[in-house]
Amino acid sequence: RAIGAIGVNRHSSSLVPGNPTSANRSIPARRSGASQAGTRFWANCLSDMGITAVQAMVLNFLGDQDSVTSKELSERTGLDGATLTGVLDRLKNSGLIQRQRHPRDRRAIHICLTGDGREMVPRIQERLNEANRQFLAVLDDGEQTVLRQMLRAIRSSPNVQ
Repeated sequence: RAIGAIGVNRHSSSLVPGNPTSANRSIPARRSGASQAGTRFWANCLSDMGITAVQAMVLNFLGDQDSVTSKELSERTGLDGATLTGVLDRLKNSGLIQRQRHPRDRRAIHICLTGDGREMVPRIQERLNEANRQFLAVLDDGEQTVLRQMLRAIRSSPNVQ
């Protein structure tokens, strides 16, 4: 047992000095729990729009930069090719995106918003802003800033790529 080790109390989620359970081992579980809570919250915010949280993310990215290749969209969203293909198929079937051949490269396909998709993006962004405000209301402004900085640092770390 390490001197001064910090661990997790099995009966509560608080850290307990001297507990041999490593606090670092709990990070993936805590991150996963926070991610699941956020995903459920965001899905509930979108339930009346008829799209999933992942579909909203893709539409939001396309709203920022329309007419991109699947590869570019995969890199921006962090979704693997197979997952993104399924999401794009459902968005196409819903009439929110279309696939267009690249004008100079017949092998490349561009993903573009349709008129309906373009109309939906501002509503998604409004929901996202409100959802972020509600979800993070337990944190003060400084804590929210630090959280965003930490998430960016973790996401951009070469160790987690």
